[in-house]
Amino acid sequence: MTSTIKFDKWENTANTKSVTMDQIAGGSGLVPVLPTSIGVQTGSASVGANGVVSFSGATAVELNNCFSSEYRNYKFIVNVSVSNSPSWYRYRANGANLTTSDYFDVGIQAYYDGAPATISSRSQNIGYPLYLVGTQCLWTGEISSPYVSAPTRMISEGTRDNSGFFRTAQSVYNVNTIADGISFIFENVATGTVQVYGYR
Repeated sequence: MTSTIKFDKWENTANTKSVTMDQIAGGSGLVPVLPTSIGVQTGSASVGANGVVSFSGATAVELNNCFSSEYRNYKFIVNVSVSNSPSWYRYRANGANLTTSDYFDVGIQAYYDGAPATISSRSQNIGYPLYLVGTQCLWTGEISSPYVSAPTRMISEGTRDNSGFFRTAQSVYNVNTIADGISFIFENVATGTVQVYGYR
């Protein structure tokens, strides 16, 4: 989006300049990212002009070319309705999932009932940050440097609506490779939205 700003607090009061909102934020603001294409396993999915990917009855939502050299860091927000489903992710490159056994995760989870929090860790060919169940589940995360040939790191967290459950996880895909996309994967069919933002 472009705005026109009048510099009326400087000496040249007549000058105006058109700048983008990203420039106003010094390149550090969250900017919606539109994948060049999307895929879905079962169900359907579509992408809106503002970059919101909507999906219905899906067991996986695949976002292609949402990472690039334009931004070093990314934020994602998943709002989803799903029944008793572990939720995973895989990075993507050239339209395919990266499936080597180099996903490492450490997570802490807790419930509202006061039971002691539990810690889990794992390494597999797929990232596992969350277990979701309910009609108003939230999964958010920050991804560092996916489009750099280096290990890609993620910090994510999520809640589910029917049990006071909370989980946070730190994850790394420990391979020197460039990822240009990401898949969100569910054990059971899910309906919701995904948004991805880039920032520097």
